[in-house]
Amino acid sequence: MWATLVTIDVLRRRFQINTMSGIGYQYKSIWDAITVIVSQEGVVGLYKGITPNLLKVAPSMASSWLSFEMTRDFFLSLKPDDG
Repeated sequence: MWATLVTIDVLRRRFQINTMSGIGYQYKSIWDAITVIVSQEGVVGLYKGITPNLLKVAPSMASSWLSFEMTRDFFLSLKPDDG
């Protein structure tokens, strides 16, 4: 599933560039984009930019998880003991 989401993100970015006049790639549809990318760049082209994206997302997710854990622990510490 993760690999599919990365591919969808690549397609999203390519279509965003596609809307800029004179810049980027010219695709007619999603299927056209997939076939052009695979034929010109290989399957690896569907995963272009994954490393910078992971370097951006990993610290963000780590800080979100840390915030969640610390907030949960704080509220659990406020709960009165049942004994």
